Amino acid sequence: MSDRAARRRGRDRGGRARGGGCAFLCTLLCLDAGLRLGEATALDWEDVQWDRRSLHVRRSLSPGKHLGPTKSGRSRSVAMSRRLMAELLKAHMGAGRPASGAVALVEHANYRHRAFRRMLKAAGIMQHVTPHGLRDTYASHLLSAGVQLAYVSAQLGHSDVAITA
Repeated sequence: MSDRAARRRGRDRGGRARGGGCAFLCTLLCLDAGLRLGEATALDWEDVQWDRRSLHVRRSLSPGKHLGPTKSGRSRSVAMSRRLMAELLKAHMGAGRPASGAVALVEHANYRHRAFRRMLKAAGIMQHVTPHGLRDTYASHLLSAGVQLAYVSAQLGHSDVAITA
């Protein structure tokens, strides 16, 4: 299948459907690792550190599809939850164990305006919620569990603890 035909049918180069599982994986990256949506969509398989159970966040994808540095301009290492690790491993095996390539094959705007809204509707959430709320939920869960504010700040990539507070 040519690239043009694959894109027209909503599929990646391998002919696999885009969206569904990738949108769930993108949601987990924001909810279980506290990544910004741009960081989640820019994550590459080579950024997954399986042995350390962490993600190396070094790039971000802006809504205009410009790949660049993270918001703070610094890279960081983010711990993965067991749930995120299991889903990443399942996706990695399903993709044929690629050495590199996008982890979540979902476009920034497509996720925000279609997939995320479908998930909210399926969950019965009628309030105005954005994907950034997943990141806030991640931070709230850590703080509620008694995790140090400095650690939460480092996980989120904030330049100062005062921003997190």
